[in-house]
Amino acid sequence: MVAAVTDGINNNASLVSGSYSAALGSVSDARLQRTVDVTGFTGVVTLNWNDTGSFGSGSMNGEPASTYQVVLRDSTGVLLSTLFTSTGAGLGAHSVDITPGMGDPASRVLSFERFGSVRGSSVSIDDVSVVDGAANLYVTNGDFETGNLSGWTVNSPQEIQNMTSGVRTLEGLDVKRSFYTVPNKKWARWVDVFENNTASSITRDLTYATNLGSDNSGIIYLTPGTSGKALT
Repeated sequence: MVAAVTDGINNNASLVSGSYSAALGSVSDARLQRTVDVTGFTGVVTLNWNDTGSFGSGSMNGEPASTYQVVLRDSTGVLLSTLFTSTGAGLGAHSVDITPGMGDPASRVLSFERFGSVRGSSVSIDDVSVVDGAANLYVTNGDFETGNLSGWTVNSPQEIQNMTSGVRTLEGLDVKRSFYTVPNKKWARWVDVFENNTASSITRDLTYATNLGSDNSGIIYLTPGTSGKALT
């Protein structure tokens, strides 16, 4: 899920206010955006919103914590200004003067962005408004009480599909694992490379301990036709 409305029960995300809020999901790059055109605005242009969320670090050593930011971009996606950034602190009600960032033309992409594929992590957004000094409103469905994301757009994130571990030395062999998966599928593939960097021959039996996360419904077996050199 990149972004969706939540009632505080569905989508594993918190409700901020009212019956619905918008939630940014736990993917590498989730963006909820809309173009805001304040042409002819009067006085100060103020962006208001309310947010809450849960943050955390990934289960891999060195994996960064999830982050969240609110920014203005131009129509091509170029970052113009960062209005708010957080790794978990400072969430709540916000009010920011965005008059300097509107420029000429006075049309900008308002973007709520969350980064990091950390399981169970999400950010909920609500009560979004853009108002000028004459009380003109420039955002509709900022409270998401329509029960959908009408007026907003989401991006298509590029999820990480491959990783390769560092080398571990086991029983005299240098071992390295590569892992591949498609994020919206229920299968994955891994390859283990066992390398002998010594001057002598090494013979070892390999034992795999597995946890497929399938509550004992999964199996691992020798792949037919591979002379015992592959598991499925």
